[in-house]
Amino acid sequence: MMKGKLALLPALLAGIMLFGTVAGAEETGRSIEQLQQLLQESLTIAEIDREVERLSQEQERIAAELDETEIRIERQAELEAKLRQRAGNVLRAYYMRDRQSLWLLLLHADSFGNALTVFQYLQTIAENDRLTMDRYVAAREQLSALRSELQERLQQLDEAKAEWLRQRERVIALQAELDRKLAEAADREAIIAQMEALNRFWQEQGLPYFQSFLEAMSGVLAELPDYVNVYPDSLTQQRTRITFTVRERELNAFLREKNPLFQEFAIGLAEAGLTIEGNRGELSIGIDGRFELTETADGPAIRFMLTDLRFGPFSLPDTTVADMQRRFSMTFSTKQHELTAFLLLDSVEHRDGELALNMKIDL
Repeated sequence: MMKGKLALLPALLAGIMLFGTVAGAEETGRSIEQLQQLLQESLTIAEIDREVERLSQEQERIAAELDETEIRIERQAELEAKLRQRAGNVLRAYYMRDRQSLWLLLLHADSFGNALTVFQYLQTIAENDRLTMDRYVAAREQLSALRSELQERLQQLDEAKAEWLRQRERVIALQAELDRKLAEAADREAIIAQMEALNRFWQEQGLPYFQSFLEAMSGVLAELPDYVNVYPDSLTQQRTRITFTVRERELNAFLREKNPLFQEFAIGLAEAGLTIEGNRGELSIGIDGRFELTETADGPAIRFMLTDLRFGPFSLPDTTVADMQRRFSMTFSTKQHELTAFLLLDSVEHRDGELALNMKIDL
């Protein structure tokens, strides 16, 4: 019966159906599409639940930073108050002409040596006054910065709480709908077993496979200019504008040479963006995305923006896409490589079979 069931499931599930006998579709009247939909809902719930847990941890982290910021503000406020009083004393001394009267001592010095001593003394006073004012100004600016940081942390906490509530409500609604369907299923226990197996397979093999690829992608993008050494005709120049054209077949060969992991992947280039398919035994994943121009501390850069993730026949939810995007930079800046350090990225074009990076000389 196990073999009969596996024959009905998509190829991905063959590696996860490692439990007891289940009823066949012909016995339950359930189609493979219906079963796949239930498994899809289960995987989606598990992934959104993972995001809810991440947001809970994010709230705890921000709350801890908030407490620390409030303590720093309290300490800085005490320091600022002390320095304000000292600065006030300095200003009061000038206002009351106390400092001006000290300079009269210089005029009443009875010798050049005494005049030099008085002058050095007056210089010390003036320097101390300046330092007092500078310390007060710095303390005031630091206090203002901490208060701004506090407001930023409060906003982050509010946003994290709102997102947590939104995702929590979403997962509760999805779970309620799935529970309703399971309650009506004659093969409920068998389906639950398959859901657990799928989620376990995702956590143990699927998720790490995605992470390995995206980490490798992030690393190899910094070496993209080496592509020019292998394929010199990929670079064309028209006055101060330079176009770097990456071709699909050559890109796959280049990546596989850089990292053996890419031997398991095929990257397709099209006008809509990149389509990436990876296979390792019974494990199959898919990634769609586009390179977009973005601003970084080093100036313009391109970043691979994920649009869709697939685990075998299953689509991963938007929370998983956002999580992967957040975890991995997948960014290329011309400043990362000496060969392109004198160039500035201007735009990126996706074409059928090609990816073109338009750059200009940084004059």
